[in-house]
Parts: sequence; structure tokens; C-alpha cells
Amino acid sequence: MRLHSTIESATAGEVTLLAIVECFVSVFIYIIIALHFKTFVFYYTAIALAPLTLLRTDRSSAMAWSFGYTTRLALSGGGLKILMFILFWFVLIPAIRLVTIFQDAFTHPIDVLKSMPDNWRRQALCTDIFYPPEMFPLENKFVRQNPFGVHLPTFSAAVTAFRKFTAQNRGSVLGRMLSYLIFIVFLYPYLLSVIYRVTFKATSIVYLPFSWATSVRFFFAECWPFQAKRILEGKLEALRRKVSHFLALVFAFKFLLIYNLISPAVVISKIGSEKFAKIFILNNFWPLWQDILLVNVVITYCLYWMADVAMAMEGKLTDSKRKMAENVFISIKLFRSYSSISIIIYLFIINIGFLTGY
Repeated sequence: MRLHSTIESATAGEVTLLAIVECFVSVFIYIIIALHFKTFVFYYTAIALAPLTLLRTDRSSAMAWSFGYTTRLALSGGGLKILMFILFWFVLIPAIRLVTIFQDAFTHPIDVLKSMPDNWRRQALCTDIFYPPEMFPLENKFVRQNPFGVHLPTFSAAVTAFRKFTAQNRGSVLGRMLSYLIFIVFLYPYLLSVIYRVTFKATSIVYLPFSWATSVRFFFAECWPFQAKRILEGKLEALRRKVSHFLALVFAFKFLLIYNLISPAVVISKIGSEKFAKIFILNNFWPLWQDILLVNVVITYCLYWMADVAMAMEGKLTDSKRKMAENVFISIKLFRSYSSISIIIYLFIINIGFLTGY
């Protein structure tokens, strides 16, 4: 373990002590913000923004660089070059990052999900304050490799240009004013990048179980047809189905109660626990975590049915169809894992908010 990061160490995936410390400090910062403003909305926003880094791949980064170069060429002609530069810097670069990431996620979802563990590890554990912030994805890597011959307004290039311009215009009042203007234009996205890094590190604890689940499902998954056999014959899946049977009964009772098709006394007698019935069934309220839990139950039943059908067709499947079936089962099980983790995290955050009064 290194003390702090460099561009080379982050690219190689070396964990640093400072990066780990920053994760805890970032969480503490967001706790202070939540206590001060009496709301967790800032932390929820941070959680929503984290996938912009988690779902990044080398392919989407290369697309961003290529698209950025094309856009810069389109804006370089004609007048108003400074205005075009500011437009490119403030608006188009964030838009390019967003579009390329989601385009890659839509066209190559499996590859994007597979990249999540490495992205989480790199951003949370391998980069710290010594690693230069990035405007373009993997800026420090692509600047060195320069696969497109691209010359884009990156942070490193902006720092070099700012220092050179300041040195050349040190004796001019107008030059100093322009230097201050350039500094302000440069500082805004730089601070946004730093804030986003702190934001991601604050949510790294939340996304750790998602990263772990992704790693387990994709990199330690059993080959076909053992996946289907485990769903049909495995003890853990059998236990999941038993729990799903009970939960399906709970949801059925709740649905009947909402439409006044059954009395509370009947529910209590069938469940066998008045306290459980009052907390989870008789409250006439259907919270978000129960919606997610219902989806989890449906997925468990669907997996069992799909595994049964797939095993019945095993002798008729070609190699390509077996690979497709393997990816489908991995993806569905991964989604189920995500839903389970989401319920736990949601209940944890809600309980924290309840205990703190926020």
C-alpha cells in the first residue's frame, strides 16, 4: 500500500492510505452537511451522481475524447473563439461525458457492469488529493497515450497555459485582468471536479456492496449449466423461495386489506403475530422498500421458472445460446442482489433520518 497516489499508481490500481482516509473524511463531511441543513438531500444527490464514474469504461472514455475532438473542431472556425471555448468548457464537456457513458451503458450493458468493481476501487482507494482532477474521463491516461492526437482543454493543459500567459503579461494591467478572468473560468470546473471526487468518496461505502455483488456475479460465477442447476437444486435458492412464499402471502394480505377484501383480524390470525401484522401489513401504507422487496420476490420466482425451462432445453442449445443464457441468468441474479442491497441501504438511511429527526 502506498502513502499517496500518482498517475502511474492509480492507473496500475495501487491502493493508497490517503485515499482510504479521504473516504472516511468525505463521509464525515456529508454527515456534517446533513446535520447542518437538517436534510439528507445532498447525500441522495451524491448517490445519484456516483454512477457517472462507476459505469465508465475505456470505450466510453475513448468515445468522449473522439467526440470532444470533433466538437472542438466544429467550434474552432469563425469568430467568438473565447465564447466558444467557454461554451465547450462549461457545457459541452459535462454533456459529452454524460452522453458517452449512457450510450455505452445502453449498447454494452454487460461490459459496463463488469467495469464497476475496478472503477469503484480506482476512484475510492487508488486516487487521492495528489491525483490531478479530470475534466475528461481518464484525462491523465489519455493525455499521455494521446490515441487521437487530441488537443482538448484539459486541466493539465489549462494549468500550463495559465502559467505561461501570466508570466508573459505580468507587467500589463490588462494582462493581469485577463489572467484573473482565465483563472475564474478555469477554477469553476476544477472545483466541480474536486467536489465530485469528494462526493463519490462519500458514497463509496454505499456502493461497496454493489461493487462486491457485481464482482461475485461476473468474475466468480459458475459456468452454464451449473447456474441453472444451482437455482433448481441449491439450498440457498430453496431458502430464498421459502422466504418469497411468506412474503408473497404478506403482500397478498396487504393488497386485500387496501381494497377492504379482508379484515385485520383474519390477517392477524393467519400471520400469527399481531406486532408483525401491525408494522408491515395493517398500516395502510406501501413504502418504497416494500415495492423493491416485491420485485425481489417476483425475480426469485422468475429465476426458478427460467432455470427449469432452460434445463429442459439444454440439449437443444447452441454454444452461443448457452452463453446468452449464462449472461441472462447472471444479469437477473445481479439485479436481484442490487434490489436486496438497495432495501438494506434504504432502511438504514431512513432509520438514521428517523433517529436524528431529519
